[in-house]
Amino acid sequence: MKFKILQIVLIVITMMMFSKVVSAQGGELPLNNSVNGNITSETTDVWNISTTADGLLRLTLHATVPADLYLTLYDNDGTTVLGNQIESFSSSFVTLSADGLAPGTYHVKIRPHSTAFGAYTLADSLFTTALAIDAEPNGTRATAVTLAQNNSTTGHAGYYYNNKRDTVDWYKVTTDADGLFRVYLTTARGSIYSNNTLDVNVTLYDNDGTTQLGSMEVFNANGPASNIITTDGLAPGTYYLKVQPFSTSEFANYTISDSLIMPLFVTDAEPNGNRSLALTIPLNGSASGHLGYYYNNDRDTADWYKVTTTADGLLRVYLTSARGGTYSNNPLDINVTLYDNDGSTQLGSMEVFNANGPASNIITTDGLAPGTYYLKVQPFSTSEFANYTISDSLLLPIITTDAEPNGTAATAVVILPNVATSGHLGYYYNNRRDSTDWYKITTGSAGFLHLTLKSTRGSIYSNNTLDMILYVYNSDASTLQGSVEIFNGGGPATGTLNLNTLPAGTYYIKVTNFSSSQFSNYTFSDSTVEAGPLPVTFIDFNGTVHADQASLHWSTATELNNKGFEVEKSMDGSIFSSIGFVNGNTNSSLTNNYSYTDNKVLSGFNYYRLKQVDLDGNFRYSSTIRLDFKNFGWAIMGNPVNSNTWIQLQLAKTSVVDVQVMGADGRIVKSIHKGTMDIGTYSMPLNAGNLTPGTYIVRLIVDKVSFIKKVIK
Repeated sequence: MKFKILQIVLIVITMMMFSKVVSAQGGELPLNNSVNGNITSETTDVWNISTTADGLLRLTLHATVPADLYLTLYDNDGTTVLGNQIESFSSSFVTLSADGLAPGTYHVKIRPHSTAFGAYTLADSLFTTALAIDAEPNGTRATAVTLAQNNSTTGHAGYYYNNKRDTVDWYKVTTDADGLFRVYLTTARGSIYSNNTLDVNVTLYDNDGTTQLGSMEVFNANGPASNIITTDGLAPGTYYLKVQPFSTSEFANYTISDSLIMPLFVTDAEPNGNRSLALTIPLNGSASGHLGYYYNNDRDTADWYKVTTTADGLLRVYLTSARGGTYSNNPLDINVTLYDNDGSTQLGSMEVFNANGPASNIITTDGLAPGTYYLKVQPFSTSEFANYTISDSLLLPIITTDAEPNGTAATAVVILPNVATSGHLGYYYNNRRDSTDWYKITTGSAGFLHLTLKSTRGSIYSNNTLDMILYVYNSDASTLQGSVEIFNGGGPATGTLNLNTLPAGTYYIKVTNFSSSQFSNYTFSDSTVEAGPLPVTFIDFNGTVHADQASLHWSTATELNNKGFEVEKSMDGSIFSSIGFVNGNTNSSLTNNYSYTDNKVLSGFNYYRLKQVDLDGNFRYSSTIRLDFKNFGWAIMGNPVNSNTWIQLQLAKTSVVDVQVMGADGRIVKSIHKGTMDIGTYSMPLNAGNLTPGTYIVRLIVDKVSFIKKVIK
């Protein structure tokens, strides 16, 4: 009771201190001040109050005895009542509060009850909000206030003046990257005396201001609340936000902010939505991209890339999908298509999908000739989006290709007697397949022509059908002398064609695949022997390189008075010297297999031939084979790998060296670019300590040629 009396005394003292005496019938009531008045008739006193900010307006009236007075607050028109009429009599203090008022001039009317005239004191107080107001006008998209990216601002919505309510606030945010866009809004009351309903709707729109991209209601049992709009997969651009009270009679204060959460992967350069705008991926390189991100009623539904190969081989394309950020939860389902140079002939495709989560997949297309190929990356659905890394690898055949063009007799490659060659057949590019290789050989005398062709696949990943046919024609390139099919259940095989008693002259040799869709690699050798008894019939003669050794292998079908074979070696293919002797089987009509190992290989090319020696001392030479031994070698020291694992590398010539470590899914997890390295032996730390346990592929790239080893962690 004592506290209440003290409160009244303080109000009276305050009113007396700040009041000013004016004549009856009213006038201006200063903001946050008071006036004294005296009603002596039934005429109403009218006071005008001009506010300067949004807030709660509170009026206090104290009528002295014998006055009995009514207090009413009106809008600017003087007729719209903003607060219930209150009565002050018997020297009482009464208070009228009107919340949610915008700045303007309001009117206060004081009238007597009947003839209960008398004096009074009228005071006013404006309680403004703690949050700054948004810049007005911003009630339309055209007048939207700019909200900086990753920033915040404050505002007021629903405040009233002069029969008009601020029912909508518009903002615009310009993003500078793809990502997940979040909008936060927190509501607040205007002051400690406010008790208004807080229920605010927020809507995120596309650039047109009508296409809705997300919305939320910020409401918590009429009290202050917070909520979030999360819209993922948005491309850079200007977006709009509309803030409005749930009801047209409600008002609130708020803080609004935005956050753009960007993907970890760098986006591809736009535009690249068609073949003519395709981005270049380096051969044996990689790139990253974003797909399906949306802005202004347009979605990035396709990314195009091109890769230019420099040799025949097997082309592999790897793609790994990923979400944009830790808050992203979008479906990940990507289609990748490999096209020929025309951008429409499909050479391979894959779907990268794993129950809507991140995934990896590979396109493997073998038998491709050098050229520019195109890749199209697109979401499975036009409403989906994803981030990805894409890379390519060209796996080259071990066997050197033949000189092109040689697809006709007129362009036949000249081969010398007793000299081996190699070639590729059936490789494809730009709707054209290398279906035929032609050779021609000129013999100096009549005799025996022995031809051997061995087919092989391009790489360890190749699985193509190998079925080849070898034809021999007369000098007119049309009269057939003989043919043989080289086939072994679709796998590598060796075939021999023996032609007896041919007259001296020029002969044409055609090598082709059994089917026009097949491709293969091959080694081809010939041997000519003058007419007369043939002491030894060779089936094949070939060699392989292992570590620092050359392994030679040959077979015979028949032997007559055969003492054995002198193994000869040359660095230039013309001057040979003996390096060993292998005994023959004298006389035999069975197949005999022989081998010899050369432990002193030379850096570069090594040429080998066999000197077949009869018991009587006569001899004849086999065809010559060439093995590439460039004194190159590499090893991984420490497997399983750890932080102390090293790569040992020996280079026979100055080379550009790169090292890549790939996971089991083909994704590159570590890259080491060594640049140009001189001839010599090197030790390079792999620094694999931070790799997670699992199986990895270490790919060494020397002058764009790849070498692969598997390791575990």
